[in-house]
Amino acid sequence: MCGFLRVGALTRYVLPVGDRCRLLDAAIRLFHAGVRVVTGSPGGAALVGRPAAEVSTAGFEAPSGDSPRLRPYHGDARYAMRMEGYPAASDWWFTLPRNGDAGPPAAGLLVRGPDPSGIVDLQAVYRDPDLPLAGLIRGLVARLRAKGCTRLQVWTVAESQFAAELRHVGFVPREEAASIVATALTATGEAVLRSVRLWEITSLDCDR
Repeated sequence: MCGFLRVGALTRYVLPVGDRCRLLDAAIRLFHAGVRVVTGSPGGAALVGRPAAEVSTAGFEAPSGDSPRLRPYHGDARYAMRMEGYPAASDWWFTLPRNGDAGPPAAGLLVRGPDPSGIVDLQAVYRDPDLPLAGLIRGLVARLRAKGCTRLQVWTVAESQFAAELRHVGFVPREEAASIVATALTATGEAVLRSVRLWEITSLDCDR
């Protein structure tokens, strides 16, 4: 009656990274080898990992480049607002520097974890529009394996192109999902709600 409509489903996606059982770990390595063949991206991005406490988020505030995707602006206060205790000891930024450029990195992936069971949460994805997600995730998986990660998980809108990219690189959707219900107050808002397939967001942008 108030005009609110369901525009999508915030869904959890999980990627196997490693396992403490050698047999299962070998199977996961084989899985990733198969994904590399399917995506045609043999190499991973050379990401640089640093504790979040040592990283300024100023370079990640505005989306970089021109893209048809709807990408969020992340002010410095956003991280502490959505991530309790940020920057905690388990919060890390993995960045992709630009060659010979002291400006903001070409990509930045914010993760939290691993927790005692080895699960790492991918909290934010910042990247140039022309950077394929496959190479970034491959580089991140290599770094997370060294930290004892067993699973990498991220929340995003199931109906989006970003979710399709995640599935393409091996992420599997889980049953957990929360409906996104909204109503438009302006013409711009109506356009945004009609373009849910273009949303590139994570749980950092949602109040669940």
